[in-house]
Amino acid sequence: MPDVTKIEYNKRIDFIIELILNGVNQRRFIIQNITDKYNIKESQIDKDIRVARDILAESINLQRDDKISDLLSRYDFLYHKNLKIQDYRECRSILDSLSKLGGLAEPNKIEHSGGVNIPITSWNDSKE
Repeated sequence: MPDVTKIEYNKRIDFIIELILNGVNQRRFIIQNITDKYNIKESQIDKDIRVARDILAESINLQRDDKISDLLSRYDFLYHKNLKIQDYRECRSILDSLSKLGGLAEPNKIEHSGGVNIPITSWNDSKE
């Protein structure tokens, strides 16, 4: 295999990311598209697919963290606005919503026909 420059490698990874984002998720279709465009071994394509999926996963986590931060900022803004006009009922409602979102409140439970209660987890529970 010829030496690959960083630019060529990044183009290949970007191409795989583009394929995945366009719905080409199966390994065999990705390999087919890559082999049509680049002259590399299947084992290298597997490594590139792994790198591309890691990049996408990290991007999703960062976007999720940004959304959570935005949401918390908006709640904070609303809380202070309502506190300023002495709307304590709305302040309490905001605090209740924040405690539910942050996983501080007791999780909601769903009653199933077998009498089993399954808790619904919050966004805070999935972040480990």
